[in-house]
Amino acid sequence: MAVDNMQSSGSSQQPAQQTTTTYTTTYATNTDASARKRAEIGLAPERETAPDAVLRPPEESSRTPHWLLVWCVGLLGLAVLFLLLGRIVNPTATLAELFGLPPQVQAPQTITVNTSTLRSTAAAYLAQLPGFRLWLTDDFAAPSKIAPTQAIPGQVNAAVLTDIGVYRMQVEPYQMGWTLFDLADLTSYHLETSASVSAQTPDGAAGLIARFGGPGNFYLLTVDGGGTPSVQVWSEGQQATLQSALQPGAIAVNPAGQANRLAVEDDGSRIRFYVNQALVSEIVDPQLPPGRPGIATVAPGPTAATVDFDWIAIYRPE
Repeated sequence: MAVDNMQSSGSSQQPAQQTTTTYTTTYATNTDASARKRAEIGLAPERETAPDAVLRPPEESSRTPHWLLVWCVGLLGLAVLFLLLGRIVNPTATLAELFGLPPQVQAPQTITVNTSTLRSTAAAYLAQLPGFRLWLTDDFAAPSKIAPTQAIPGQVNAAVLTDIGVYRMQVEPYQMGWTLFDLADLTSYHLETSASVSAQTPDGAAGLIARFGGPGNFYLLTVDGGGTPSVQVWSEGQQATLQSALQPGAIAVNPAGQANRLAVEDDGSRIRFYVNQALVSEIVDPQLPPGRPGIATVAPGPTAATVDFDWIAIYRPE
């Protein structure tokens, strides 16, 4: 506000001087002079709403915070509007998804399996083996990933029968069929299964293979339909029967139509074969190099053989 610098009316006339303009930051009015002028023109000496002092308008720099507040309130309103619209379009969306933020990665959960419950229910066949832990198992209640379907005319047919929960292997007369498992990354293993020779083919035999190096090089444990166990070594196509570690009649071996539990354990330096959890043969310093294990069905004579495998369990070192 500009204020002229005036002289008192009672002083003598001075020579005319140039008027100067000054700018101050204090503002006041002569209330007596203002009241006389209002009375001369018929107005009340003072206005009821008139302030005693002139108020200074705000400086330009003081207006910025108010505009920022307005912008913030506006943005907040837009955010709430988008949030409401997003909930209507996708009620299950998270806040991060609604605002286009990347989803947060959740830490994986730890799952603990109660093996005691498994042993007492569906997996009652699982064994407690010192130095080993269960690696994989299959009870053939669903299509299997470890026991494939096979169909070789004149030799073998094998498939999972989920309705009765078995892996059935059928071989033609004078044939042997097998399904092998690739355990090349294991230094030792324990493989166990339950096998039943069909009562319609009592001359057949169920078996386990160890150290398979080719069709004529492997170890073989068999139990025939008469309930007789045997361990053989095949080397370059030549067969030899190994001495049993059991005395005849030392364990109960079931005949055709009933299941027997067969197992092979290879720790790299020796091979052990078991029937119904009893050791029937131990091979120290095996002649054959490490190779794949597997399950087998044998038809040694002029009649075909059928074997049902109820389950398979493979253990690896702890």
